[in-house]
Amino acid sequence: MGRKRKEKLGDFDRLGEAVNLEKCPECSEHTDCFSWMGGKCTALNVSGGQGCSFYKPAEECIRNCRAAYLKLKAAGRYDLIRKYIKAYEAMGFIDEDVEAAEQKASDFEAFRDSDYQEQMSLMSQASELL
Repeated sequence: MGRKRKEKLGDFDRLGEAVNLEKCPECSEHTDCFSWMGGKCTALNVSGGQGCSFYKPAEECIRNCRAAYLKLKAAGRYDLIRKYIKAYEAMGFIDEDVEAAEQKASDFEAFRDSDYQEQMSLMSQASELL
């Protein structure tokens, strides 16, 4: 039986975080913003008025996040990558690394199997010589 899964209620932003759109201020100025969702600004609790300081086009935001992820990865800061893993997974940055790891695991399995067969063959040949 197990426990029942909690149903997701309400709205969620592009990272899967719960958002109460009723509390978000109206925004008709920046429909291409990373935090714009259904006519509301999910970055602010109170309307910032004209010239929102959080405005950034979604494409630019994703580019900047990807650059930050690659910089953390190059620096070996896996502690910070783990901290922001939910966001990186939601944006698809981890997908390539997961696919590469799966390919390496598959290659290792194939090597291990072929090496095992080779070792068994060598042992069989050695026992025949004795």
